[in-house]
Amino acid sequence: MNIINQHIPKSGSSSTKSFFPTCIQYGPESNMDTLNGIIPEGSISFTILREPKERFISCIRYFLSRLEQNKEYNQEQMIDICLSHNFSNAELADALKQGSMGINIDRMLAIHSVSIFHPFLNVFDDEKKLKADHLIDFKDIVGGLKKILPDHNLDNFPHTNVSSPGIVVELSSEQSELFNERFADDIKFYKETGFGYEA
Repeated sequence: MNIINQHIPKSGSSSTKSFFPTCIQYGPESNMDTLNGIIPEGSISFTILREPKERFISCIRYFLSRLEQNKEYNQEQMIDICLSHNFSNAELADALKQGSMGINIDRMLAIHSVSIFHPFLNVFDDEKKLKADHLIDFKDIVGGLKKILPDHNLDNFPHTNVSSPGIVVELSSEQSELFNERFADDIKFYKETGFGYEA
C-alpha cells in the first residue's frame, strides 16, 4: 500500500518522511517540472495544511538558520524575495534538482514559500480541488493520520522541527499587506477548512 504525502513545504513533511520514508514522491523523479509527483492509483494520500503566515515565517526561519555564514541575504531581503519574485515551474524544478541553497537561494526560498495553489507544488488541480484524498491539520498531524491509517502504530511518530523557532521573524505592516494580497487564496482556503483560523 502506497502512503503519499502530496506535500506543502514547511508543513510537517520532514516528520512524515522520517516515519514513512517513501511517502513523498518528487516530480523530477518522473521527469515532471513540479515539486510533488503524480499520486499512484490505489494510494492512501493526504496533504497537511498549515496556517499560511505561520508557514511563511517558518520558511524564513528555516533559511536564516541555515545561512548564518552566508551574508548574501538578510531577513528583509528573504521576505522581499518571497513576496515579490515570480519563477516559472522550469526554473523552480532546476533549483530543486540542484538541491543546493547556496546556488539558487532565491529559487529555493520560492519553492518553500509559494502559494499552495502554485502549479509547481502540484497539490491542487485546475479547479482548485485537492489531489490528495485527505486534508490534515498541521496542529494535529498524528490525530489526522490515525483517522486515515487506523491500523498503523503512530506512537513513535517524530515531531521534527527544522525551522529554528528561536529565530524571531516579524512582518512589517507593509509586508503583511503584501502577504495578505499574495496569499489571499491560501488564507481563504485555510479559513474554509475550519482548522481554527483566527483573522
